[in-house]
Amino acid sequence: MSRVQPVSRRRRRLLPAVLACVVVLATPVAANAAVASGGADDAVSDQATGGRDIVHVDAAFDGAAGSLTATVTFREAPSATANAFLGIIAAPPNSTGTCDTSGAFTVLGTALDPATTTALWQPSTATTSQPAVRSASGNAITIAVTDPSLVGVDRRCIRVSTSADGSSSTTYDRLDADLVLSTPAPTPTPAPAPAPTPPPTPAPTPAPTPKPKPAPVLAVTVKPLAEVKRGRWRAATVKVRNAGSASAKKVSLKLGTLPKGVTVSPARKTWSIGTLKKTTSRSFHLRLKASAKAKASSSVEFTASSTKGVAKAKATAVLTIKGAKTTTTGGGGGPTPTTKTNPNSLAGQYFAKSDYNAITGMIFSGYFFVSDTWAYRGIPEGGAPDCTSRTAGVDERGNPTDGCVPYTYDAKTKQVTVDGVAGTIGGDRDWNLTVDGTTYGEYQIPAPGSRYSTQLHSISSFGLYPNQTFSNIDLTLTADGQFVRGVAVSSTTGGGTDYQVDVTSIPADKRGTYAITDHARLVLAYADGHVVTYTIGIGQDSKDPDPPSPGRDALLLDGAYYYSG
Repeated sequence: MSRVQPVSRRRRRLLPAVLACVVVLATPVAANAAVASGGADDAVSDQATGGRDIVHVDAAFDGAAGSLTATVTFREAPSATANAFLGIIAAPPNSTGTCDTSGAFTVLGTALDPATTTALWQPSTATTSQPAVRSASGNAITIAVTDPSLVGVDRRCIRVSTSADGSSSTTYDRLDADLVLSTPAPTPTPAPAPAPTPPPTPAPTPAPTPKPKPAPVLAVTVKPLAEVKRGRWRAATVKVRNAGSASAKKVSLKLGTLPKGVTVSPARKTWSIGTLKKTTSRSFHLRLKASAKAKASSSVEFTASSTKGVAKAKATAVLTIKGAKTTTTGGGGGPTPTTKTNPNSLAGQYFAKSDYNAITGMIFSGYFFVSDTWAYRGIPEGGAPDCTSRTAGVDERGNPTDGCVPYTYDAKTKQVTVDGVAGTIGGDRDWNLTVDGTTYGEYQIPAPGSRYSTQLHSISSFGLYPNQTFSNIDLTLTADGQFVRGVAVSSTTGGGTDYQVDVTSIPADKRGTYAITDHARLVLAYADGHVVTYTIGIGQDSKDPDPPSPGRDALLLDGAYYYSG
C-alpha cells in the first residue's frame, strides 16, 4: 500500500508567494496623549515546557510619543532547547474587547533562545522589518520600540503567543484573552496654596517593573548509557534538579513501565525525595539489565513530580544491546511495529497536514491513533501519548483544543468517526484520512532500532512577506547512531550518501547519539548529558514504491518539518 506526503518540495518553494497575501495596512486613528498600560495573567502549566509557558504579560503604549513596550513572563527562563519564538501583535481594540486585525496592526517578535539578543518589528508605514530593543531578566523577556509611525495610531490591544521555530510549526501557548490597555483617569489638579509661589509639581513615580513570582521548576537527566551485553548489568545515574527560583515540595521520582526483558536494580517503582530547594539536585545510581527477551533497543522512562502547580519532568534511558542488528542505512525503518488483531483499528497510524501562518510559517495539525478506540488530536510531543479518557475540549473562542478523543472505524466501508465527526480513509490518494472535509496525509512510524544516513534541514521564518527573516536548522543522522543538530555537516564518503561526522570538532551541546524506540520516539542523547525526545513520523508520496526514508521524503519531529536537499 503506498503512502502520501502532504507537503511537496514544490509547495516549499511557494512559501514567499503564499505569505505575500498578507499586507499590513496603515490607517491612522486618533490616539490619547496619555500612556495606556495594563497587565494580564495566563494559566500556569497550560504548556508542558516551562520556557514556553506564558504566565503574565505587561504592556504600555504611548500614542503621543510613538512608543510600545511589552514584557512577557514565563514559568521558567527560556532555554535554547525550547526551540520557540515569542510573537506579539498590537492592534486597535474592537467593541468585543479583542484585537481588530482587519486593518492596521503591528507585529513584534524574537526567539526565546537566551543567546538571541535581537528582536524585529513590522511598522505600518515601512516596507522592511525594523530592529526592536530586546532585554531579558530572569524568566521575563521585554521588547520595546519607539518610532514616528506609531504616533497618532491606536495599538492598545495586545495578543501574545509562543510557537515553534521551524517553518513547520505549531502554537505552544498564548495569552488566555487579548489584553486591552487602559488610560488612567487624570489626577485632579490640587488647589493652589495660599503662598504666593505654588509648590513645584512632583515628578511622576515610574511604575515598578513586575518581578516574576518565584516558582519551582523540575528537570530530570539520565547519564547516557553505553551498549550492554545481554544478561550483564549496566550502571545509570538519574538526576532530579530544581532549576526554579523556589523550593519544590513532596518531590518524587517514578519509574515507568519496564519494557519486556528489562530489569532495574534496586527494584523500586518510586523514590521519595521530599523538599528540593532551588538550584539543588538529588542523584540516584541504578543498574539496568536486558535478558534474551529484550528488544535490540529499549527505553526506560523516569518521571519527577512535585505538588500541584509544578509541571512534571521526564527523561528516558535507552538500553541498546551490543552486537544487535538494528541498522538500516539509507532506507526506511518499515511500517509501524504494532501487530493489529482488530481489523477495525487504526492503532499506530499517524496523519498530519500543514497550513501557513504569516507570523510563524508552517503550522501542522493531525491525528495520532494510539489504540483501538482512542486517538490524539493534534501533534504529540515526546512520543505517542497514552490515551484512556477524553482530554481534548474547546478554548475560550470555541475552537477545538489538542488532546485525546474517541474514534470508531469500519474497515469494510473505510468510514471513520473521530470525536463524533464523520470521515473516511482513502480518497484521491491510496492512504489519506479525511475528517470534516479536511484531508491529512499519513506519516510512517519507523521500527525501533532503525537508523539512517542523511542530512536534513528545517527552515524557520519570521515577519510578513516581503519583509521576512529566515534561519536554518540542520540535522545530520549517521548509520552508526550519531547525530549533529544545529551545525551544518556536508562531508560524504563513497557514493555521497553515508554521512561521516567528525564529532570531536563539534560542541557537546550540538552532538550525541540517537535511538528510535517504541511509541514513535526519537531520543537524542547529547554529549553534554541532556536528553531530548521527539515524536517521529516519516512522510511518503503515495506513488513511491520504496519504503519511506527521511533522506528521500521528509521527517516530522513534534511540530517541526525537516527535508533533504
